Amino acid sequence: MTVDIHTKRLACACAIVLAAISAIPLVGMLTGQPAAAAQTPAASGGLRASDIVNEPDPLQALCKLELAAESTPCRLPSYFEQEIGLPVGARDVRVNGDGSVVGYVMDKSPPTAFEQLCSHMEDAGWTEVPLGNILGATFVKEGGACTWALASCVEIGCSTSVVFRCVAR
Repeated sequence: MTVDIHTKRLACACAIVLAAISAIPLVGMLTGQPAAAAQTPAASGGLRASDIVNEPDPLQALCKLELAAESTPCRLPSYFEQEIGLPVGARDVRVNGDGSVVGYVMDKSPPTAFEQLCSHMEDAGWTEVPLGNILGATFVKEGGACTWALASCVEIGCSTSVVFRCVAR
């Protein structure tokens, strides 16, 4: 007899949970709040991680990521082009709104990418100041529109993300 009571309670609890879960989309439709449309980074000022993580449809989440990857190429700030430049092999260049942060990807290991970065910066007249245990450096030079740049190299899969934070006049 107690088995029947436990079985009925379990069935009832499952029904309540299923009803609550299935009510969520119904409430959204009744209140007139449609699902958030995919936004391109150019239109929204960037792709927010919460838009991807909170997307209930995995195909829509993938669509949002693909739109972000296809965004129009950014233009490097003039000071960066003239005084730092991009090393050979840099791809997927990104720049923040005010041009103070520039990032790119290199298909190399982090130590190799960092070595190439240091050589590139030295050729452009910069002096390296190591960061210690972090794979990156501060670079300084006298004169020009940009006299200070912090660069870091971080492994992303089989590639390396290089991010510059610069102070330009």
